[in-house]
Amino acid sequence: MPAPRPRVEPLPPNPPYFGEKPSGFNGYPRHTDQHGRGQGEIEGRGKKITKSIDRITGIDIARALCVIGMVLAHFTSTLPSINLLMAVVATVNGRASLAFVFVAGIGVTLLDQAKGPRESAFALLWRAWILVLMGISLQVVSPGPILILQFYAVYYIVGWVGARLPTWVLVVLIPSWLVGGSWLWWLHAPRLAIGDLTTPPLTQAWIILYSGQYPVVTWGSVMLLGVMIGRIDWHQRRQVAAVGGGAVLVLGLVHLVLFVQTQRLGLSSPSQLPEWLVLEPHSNTIPYLVDGAASAMILVCACVLASPYLGKVGAWLAVIGRQALTLYVVHIFWFYLFTIGLDALYWNSPIADSLVTEAQLAWWDRIFVVMAYVAAMVCIGLLAIQAVVWDRTIGLGPLERLLRRPKRHSA
Repeated sequence: MPAPRPRVEPLPPNPPYFGEKPSGFNGYPRHTDQHGRGQGEIEGRGKKITKSIDRITGIDIARALCVIGMVLAHFTSTLPSINLLMAVVATVNGRASLAFVFVAGIGVTLLDQAKGPRESAFALLWRAWILVLMGISLQVVSPGPILILQFYAVYYIVGWVGARLPTWVLVVLIPSWLVGGSWLWWLHAPRLAIGDLTTPPLTQAWIILYSGQYPVVTWGSVMLLGVMIGRIDWHQRRQVAAVGGGAVLVLGLVHLVLFVQTQRLGLSSPSQLPEWLVLEPHSNTIPYLVDGAASAMILVCACVLASPYLGKVGAWLAVIGRQALTLYVVHIFWFYLFTIGLDALYWNSPIADSLVTEAQLAWWDRIFVVMAYVAAMVCIGLLAIQAVVWDRTIGLGPLERLLRRPKRHSA
């Protein structure tokens, strides 16, 4: 009689968008058979365990890079165009936030697979109303960045509904939503609106759905893309590499089309194309959405594939990713302090009033560039230290703990 096959319990996934740190072997539960033996003891040196951990750690690393990208974009979003590092800002500005939404879609799928439709719905609704209250409250004190937290309430609903749909429906729905949503948005191209605690509920809903910085009418397609891609077998490196390779081809095709169109119209730069074809951050154009979604896929797949080789750096980045919500909120307050210092040392500085010639103004602009990048690097460093210290002393981040739905107690 053949020996029974070992039973392998699936790893619980991180919650969508913001990670939680499970407990157990290296922070993750251990796979065991019916005799309580670890799978590493059965299959040798924990190879299967490593692959499972790579999946979770890789997604956490991608989430951490999104946090770093958003911090960099916020601190340097007003840099003068002369600065030589503008290419770095252009790379992350607008793409980091789209990558967050994409990772959230993956998280919704993993959560749904682990807990089922009913439990995942309760968990997502709990997170949704907390993030709505948190987002519209913090928007009052935010000195510049338009918060994305309140938009996640509807993103989660879209993601949960998408998790109920078969893959072939998503394959048809996602490009239709992306193209149709972008066309619908550009049909009227609303003025950017920002909602906070003083905004009426119906107006706030309209901002989230259509006229805000991250409207569901266009960004919902990226959420559904994450839901669909989340269904791949993340343990199989070939599947992950195939998804990343396909995203590279799509990204190259988008830029090739824009280049050809630029040459055809006799323009010197793709930025001179019609506004509904440009790649400007948060422009909600079809090229911007496709470019951002493909970049997000490349980022996540690269992080999952590279995570076994990143060592301590990967572990530190994963800690940042597991506390993404806490660090995102804290960086708003750091940015507030930065704007106060910038106002005193740059905009209203006596030195600025004494500058007259173009050469002097150009020199002062370069000082601004240095100040912004130094402030961004200091903020990222402080956030990383905070995440590591908190993780080692307490564990789960304070706001991540708040996102956990209270357990229902039986009478």
